[in-house]
Amino acid sequence: MAEKTRAYLALTRLDRPVGVFLLLWPTYWALWVAGAGQPDPFIFLIFT
Repeated sequence: MAEKTRAYLALTRLDRPVGVFLLLWPTYWALWVAGAGQPDPFIFLIFT
């Protein structure tokens, strides 16, 4: 069971989340700018 879990984590690259950060930071920044400094929490949650 642990081997299958490790294989799944390697497939989803959760051990190296650089791609997630490269996608999320610009999205968060755009939401923050579009929300005039305070984005709607529901919209923020949708994009997370």
